Amino acid sequence: MYNEHSVCEREIEDLKEEVEYYKMLHHNEYEARQRLMEEVNRYKKALEEIKNGRGMKMKRVYLASPFFNELELSAVKEIAEILKSKGLEVFEPMLNQMEGLEAGTRHWSIETFRNDVKFIDWAEAVVMVYFGNYSDSGTAWEAGYAYGTQKPVIVVHVGEDSNLMVHESAHANLSIAELRTYDFEILPSSNYTGKMF
Repeated sequence: MYNEHSVCEREIEDLKEEVEYYKMLHHNEYEARQRLMEEVNRYKKALEEIKNGRGMKMKRVYLASPFFNELELSAVKEIAEILKSKGLEVFEPMLNQMEGLEAGTRHWSIETFRNDVKFIDWAEAVVMVYFGNYSDSGTAWEAGYAYGTQKPVIVVHVGEDSNLMVHESAHANLSIAELRTYDFEILPSSNYTGKMF
């Protein structure tokens, strides 16, 4: 589970990179290695707690996605179904459009914004459906806000490229196929390796 008692794999990889960096600068390699081992041990402890049923289990997910054309609607529907099949409680902005308020009015705008922010705060993780470098600005804002509030952002790549600010802020970068087998209790991290800007 992604919480203060666990350490994500991405942090471990980052610490390994730090060790290499310290080597290059001829700094104290021993201190860097000690720090890495402490983080690895914390991670192992968290995994053991989950296996023994003591770790917290993730339940609440905010699904950030554009939904303005058939391609986007199809992708967000498929991804929502995958998340729900894992027993997750999913908030979908597409299904929460402030009924009773006139779309395009200031009142609708304010209430929609406040409601979406409230549910990002409620969520334990944000899953972003990402169509590539020039994707939806609202979806990018939601993922950025989640990152800024220290929530793990799981980016599901359905496009052919990626903006570095999106994939580098992601806790995990996945395809739809990878999402199907993704473990939301352990939250393993992964890097993006495709075309980027």
